Amino acid sequence: MLVLKISELFKLLLTEIFSMYLRKLLVSCFLSVPCVVFAQHPLLVSSGQLNFGNVVETAPDSLPLTFTNTSIKPISVTETRFYSYYKGMPFSTRDSVFTVPASGSKTIFIKFAPIQNMAHNSEVVFRTGTGWGSVKVDLIGQGKFSNAYYSTTENVEGEPLKTALKTRLNLGAVDLGYNTARDRMFMNIDNQKVNGQGANVNTVEDVYTSRIISGYADRTAAQNFGVNTEHTWPQSKGADVDPMRSDIHHLYVVDASANSTRSNYPFGNLTNWTWAVGGSRFNGSIFEPRDQQKGRVGRSMLYFATRYQSVSTVSIAFLASQESTMRLWNDQFPPNTVDKKRNDDIYGYILVRNPYVDYPQLLNRISSISGTAFVSQVRNLDLSDQSIEMGFIASGNAATYDLVLVNNGNSAVDISNLAISGSDFDFAPGFGANISIAGGESNIIRVKLLNSTGNPQSAQLTFSSNVGGTSFYTLPISANSSSSVNGSVIGRLNLKVYPNPVTEDFVVVELPENESLSALNLSIIDMHGRTLRADYLQLNNQLLLDTRTLASGVYLIQLNVGSAKNYVARIVK
Repeated sequence: MLVLKISELFKLLLTEIFSMYLRKLLVSCFLSVPCVVFAQHPLLVSSGQLNFGNVVETAPDSLPLTFTNTSIKPISVTETRFYSYYKGMPFSTRDSVFTVPASGSKTIFIKFAPIQNMAHNSEVVFRTGTGWGSVKVDLIGQGKFSNAYYSTTENVEGEPLKTALKTRLNLGAVDLGYNTARDRMFMNIDNQKVNGQGANVNTVEDVYTSRIISGYADRTAAQNFGVNTEHTWPQSKGADVDPMRSDIHHLYVVDASANSTRSNYPFGNLTNWTWAVGGSRFNGSIFEPRDQQKGRVGRSMLYFATRYQSVSTVSIAFLASQESTMRLWNDQFPPNTVDKKRNDDIYGYILVRNPYVDYPQLLNRISSISGTAFVSQVRNLDLSDQSIEMGFIASGNAATYDLVLVNNGNSAVDISNLAISGSDFDFAPGFGANISIAGGESNIIRVKLLNSTGNPQSAQLTFSSNVGGTSFYTLPISANSSSSVNGSVIGRLNLKVYPNPVTEDFVVVELPENESLSALNLSIIDMHGRTLRADYLQLNNQLLLDTRTLASGVYLIQLNVGSAKNYVARIVK
């Protein structure tokens, strides 16, 4: 049994009365009855905020968002705008373009697929173009990693994230010793007979030249075929003692000659070289591994510096000149199934994982591995529109337009000095004062046309912000600016069309009196000056015009009678 408190029932009653009143008021405006409405956008959303709660990166979640159209004409969303977060797009939708029918509703789903275990705070903007402006919804959710090994990295970035990773990587770590570590690498971890790569006999592949060694009985026997162990981080740069020397995360099977050529030289991309074997190259001072090894080299180097960043014998400076390349290779050559299996197998022996194999995207939250990782203050201001175009507003009516401002940074954006030129336009009440937009948030500037003349009206919106020091913005404002096509007036506005705005599949075009209808030509022209197909039936003094093929928008109906007389009317669908 449903029981409502008196206060709740009263609140529902008031809401329904207000909704009915608002609809009636809007209808009267669309029917060209003079009125003044400074209401909100007629496209209402079921919630101003979607809170996804905790979402794991392996199990994205979706929430519904319902739009209700309180106007008597369809409203089309022409663009749905999301914002990036650490190079990713955690929020998205399949319904980026859609139409909400007149006095109807439309439900879409917003998806949250985090790739960072961070608290997400963002916005989505639904642009409806000419007429009413845009609608915004706040999006929040907590990204979680499915691997609990990284729980201490949640909501941490910059230098604290580096420290959290270092602490985790050294917690409970097992030092196998150099000989045992190499045995595990040759016989288990990189042995294609036992690591799932399908070899029938003991098999390893040299990481630099792709040379295959097979049929060996143990590590010593394999080494007799001319392979040994590559220290991706050179022993001479601090990897000459345990546990650095025996850390398998940076050890690989390598051809002895290629290993000698690489020596302790830094890595990089080459355009000229003096040595090249199997895709790897060397120019005397820089070594470039083959593509298959580049991602592994990058993640091994960055892992080593992260784990041993405070060990006195390790020269972290060795990474400095290479770090940008290591990051690039990490992006260009992401971990594959072989890399992930290797990471799992190494963890099984030393209880340490390479975080950049599990979650390469962690690097986007650390500005520097070889130096201090700063979290910069970022202010980004995105405007939903670069101009405010209200379209055609019947004479004597008012209109509003919502310009959405989104701060996709992490520091507050301050908006000041708001002004509108001319006397035809002003700010809606409460929308002309200085505002401050926190990182990940948005705000609205609502501009109103005070009273339409039915003729072109224009002005400028200006304001300043603290983005990039001080930035100034100038946006043109216009209404009724489409009374001409390609710059020339094409006729007299005395052709009657109804219903207008269009609410039916067909509209009636009432012909001027005392005109000879023996030779007439009816055209539909859009606001780009393009003539569209016009299908109609003539019934005495009226034409029945088929509007089913027209998209939502503003059009001109042009009727040519004889050779000299042109009649024009605007219709809104």
